Amino acid sequence: MTKKSSFFSNLISFEKEKKRLSNSEDKKPDKKRVCKSMGMREGAARSFIFKRRCFFILLLLLSVIITYGITEITYSIFYVRGHVDMEQIFWFNEDVDPEGHYRFDPDSGFRISQTPARMGAVLPDGQLESMGILQGNDLGFQDDRDFKIDKPENQIRIAVLGDSYTFSSWTDKTWIRIAEDKMNRKLEDKEIFLMNFAIDGGGLGNWAAIVENIFMEKDLELDGIIFASWSCNLDRQFAWRHDGYMFVKDKETGEYYEKKQPGLKIKTVHSWDPDDYPETRKDIMGYWGPNWGWKNFDSETVDLIEAGKWSYHPEFKPYLTIRLIEFIRGLRIRWSEEVIAHEDDRDILYRYYFEEGQLELIFDLAENLKEINLPVLTVSFSGYEECYKKDELFAEIVGSEVITDKESGWPELDIPDDDIHIKNDGHWNQKGAYFFGKTMYQAILDWILEDVVK
Repeated sequence: MTKKSSFFSNLISFEKEKKRLSNSEDKKPDKKRVCKSMGMREGAARSFIFKRRCFFILLLLLSVIITYGITEITYSIFYVRGHVDMEQIFWFNEDVDPEGHYRFDPDSGFRISQTPARMGAVLPDGQLESMGILQGNDLGFQDDRDFKIDKPENQIRIAVLGDSYTFSSWTDKTWIRIAEDKMNRKLEDKEIFLMNFAIDGGGLGNWAAIVENIFMEKDLELDGIIFASWSCNLDRQFAWRHDGYMFVKDKETGEYYEKKQPGLKIKTVHSWDPDDYPETRKDIMGYWGPNWGWKNFDSETVDLIEAGKWSYHPEFKPYLTIRLIEFIRGLRIRWSEEVIAHEDDRDILYRYYFEEGQLELIFDLAENLKEINLPVLTVSFSGYEECYKKDELFAEIVGSEVITDKESGWPELDIPDDDIHIKNDGHWNQKGAYFFGKTMYQAILDWILEDVVK
């Protein structure tokens, strides 16, 4: 008899003896008492009890894994068949530039092709939620106007750094263009130009890079800078995108080569140190892989989406695992009595809200802004108290004025959420961009007239 079969034989005998003693003694017997009744010596009994405990722990873990696996497969099949989570949103852009519409750029994260392409959000059932034109200007930013180095004499040029809410290529007009139009109607001898330097998915890491690599290096003539900060954008590290040509590893030589492969890759560099950012396309080799939730479609498919004749058939993926990861990533910091108690100690406050490398990057950005010597405004529309606080501390460090959506009355607007947001996503649709621009423009104009125009 093998050791394995001997253990299981002893296990069966143990359970039988345990049951017998329980019935005869009218109480649960001690494990050592059961082993002694079976004729085991003390050393053998200790070894058996330990193995028995390990066996049941492994059995429990195996049961959990099998149960999770069965549940995961079931939910994933239901997802593919459209029985669960059909309320997701699906992002796409038209694939009309063979070189790709997003091209990696070390100065900002990515440049956008100047070839216009339709971009939007659609529900799996084919309902088109929003669509606009993805098109970069001469510097590769989402603006239909070029950013010349020198500005006209009668123009007030304000660079706006933001994320997807300001990037907003899926609307006909961004909120800053709407705000700009309203401000210019109030001016006679000057023209305000809000330059859209927003990076979709970007934040502090990209903003600091743009200030140093573009505003300073290119000596761009500006009159002011606005940071449009939504929901803790300050926690976002340097992000880049690239599509069109992807790097593929040759199985024989082990070398990477470029291959035409439609699809978009979005990647965040997990470091606050600019020295760790990729500098060339070769530096981003090996990062490639599928990016769920985003597709490059040919023009015929986009025509079908516009006509309402398209629907999405989901690909198989680990549904529950992805939802669990999203939940963990969505956990937010909470207020603590320790922070409130040290409200007047700025160093403690800074280090509570910001990581060490993050704080260092903010101070480096502050030094660059000081050298540029321009008025700075932080527009905070975070929606979370801890994010408003971070924006306030950021503005304090970089020497910026602050206005919030709360002060301008945005949260109090009596508008149904589904009327101003893309369904199941949260980004503004065109109506939402209009109302936000309408709500914020006066506060921004007041800052321009008081701090920029002197």
